[in-house]
Amino acid sequence: MIVPFAMPLLIGPGAISTVVIYASEAKAFGLSGAAIGLGVIAAISLSVMLSFWASPLISRVMGRIGMTIVVRVLGLILCAMAVQFVMAGVADATHGVILEKASAPYKDAR
Repeated sequence: MIVPFAMPLLIGPGAISTVVIYASEAKAFGLSGAAIGLGVIAAISLSVMLSFWASPLISRVMGRIGMTIVVRVLGLILCAMAVQFVMAGVADATHGVILEKASAPYKDAR
């Protein structure tokens, strides 16, 4: 295989758009928001690297059924994030169609 499958999952359009959206939301917090965002990216990168290294052990411990359950739960979380991003985009593009409080309920949590 010429192109590894893991690269689109790690640095593909979904990952890039997630970082861009969260970075634009962290802009309201200034330099501390940017620093926290970079720290979160570093922590996630470290946890993904450790997960890749431990994947043979994890798959052996969880088994086939456990892996299927994890994949389905993570798919549900991804779906919920996608709905949230779409709601935020529609709310920003069509002022008043979707209430700002519904599209970004955590925005005023400063």
